[in-house]
Amino acid sequence: MPPPVPPVDNRTRILEAAETLFATNGFAATSVREIVQAAAVTAPTLYYHFGSKDELLVTLIRERFIAFHAALEERMAATATTEGLVRAWCDELLREALERPATMRFIYASLWGPQIRHAVSSILSFHVKLRTMFTDALQRVRPDVASDRAHYAFIMTSGLLDAHLHVILLGVADHVFTDLVDSVVTRVASMLDDGTPVPAQFVGCLRDYYADHECEGLPCGSATEDKQ
Repeated sequence: MPPPVPPVDNRTRILEAAETLFATNGFAATSVREIVQAAAVTAPTLYYHFGSKDELLVTLIRERFIAFHAALEERMAATATTEGLVRAWCDELLREALERPATMRFIYASLWGPQIRHAVSSILSFHVKLRTMFTDALQRVRPDVASDRAHYAFIMTSGLLDAHLHVILLGVADHVFTDLVDSVVTRVASMLDDGTPVPAQFVGCLRDYYADHECEGLPCGSATEDKQ
């Protein structure tokens, strides 16, 4: 007889309930009462584990990122080719979207909806870490590739995957389109050597933006406060 499946602990239930509610209703519109009702726990239990709704939000983003980062880092460390790196990136990002669509929806909502200072700050900080992982890994297997071109490869990979992420998050697709992944891998690998000029002004602007906002996490003048 297989061993019984252990029950989900209160902390995990709170994180999963908050993730779904934040993705569906938004952070500001989600109350602590709604979270504890969905998680079938009491408010003191939530405050025991997280202290506040704000701390719950930051913990949720951090723990989801750490798990994704670890899986991606393991895949990328095991390959020594450009094609392998780009494919690992595509596979892990699309797997995350399929397995945790609420996480992706929440991240998109945080970046493009009403801005939440501590959420955007955390997301941008983690995005910088992911971008650095990608460019460092690329220059590890291709030390001849200049920094600006490596950053442009990251921008291309992210942009080319956006349409696939959207159809997953909209519920149009429930699987990975391997032909698209193959196309992204081929195109990104080829741009490293095809002589196409790198849009240096745009790449520089994007790098400066992340450098300027890595700590504060918001474009100037767009901060809004959220209510508990």
